[in-house]
Amino acid sequence: MESSKSFKLTRGLAVKDVVDHYAVLGLPITCEVEEIRNRFKALSKSLHPDVYSLSTVQRGWATQYYAKLVTPAYKILDNDASRNEYFATLRYLAIDLKKSEHPPTVQSEWAQKLVRFAHEVNYRQYVAEVAAKQYLSLSKVVEYTNELSEINLIFLYTQAEISQPIRIKVVAPPISLPPLPQISPRAQPKIQQAE
Repeated sequence: MESSKSFKLTRGLAVKDVVDHYAVLGLPITCEVEEIRNRFKALSKSLHPDVYSLSTVQRGWATQYYAKLVTPAYKILDNDASRNEYFATLRYLAIDLKKSEHPPTVQSEWAQKLVRFAHEVNYRQYVAEVAAKQYLSLSKVVEYTNELSEINLIFLYTQAEISQPIRIKVVAPPISLPPLPQISPRAQPKIQQAE
């Protein structure tokens, strides 16, 4: 397996000295909070130290990935304030990327495709395809996470503007109900009998 120093991401947003928490969780930057929570739950079920289907060596690696990559990423993205701050960092990075004269260099086939077909639907599809394989083989977690980070980097570079999904709480106006009709005293025994 890999050495512990290989937990460091080296491609994608890491080239710009940004830890890609979305790539670690296998999610697109444009995901909803509920998607973050659902993905973390799924990863917890497969990587948590109490998972019995793993061998002792695999359990050790799964625990390391869970503790050093997945949990810190989730802590940032699950908290509204830290997620907003992180997203602002990504927004500024996107602005800087667009000011540069050359597109970022990427190795990933999916990231290269995204350069040619830059659309959010394609972006989400490419992320989903790579994320489906990301934690299946513990020896390839960092490789797939780097690939996801490259996809995220290209998405930031190609979009005119990025924004977080906004959760809007819809509050219905109070409804005024008409008063209930008065029940005649003669009907009261029949209602009680029916009940």
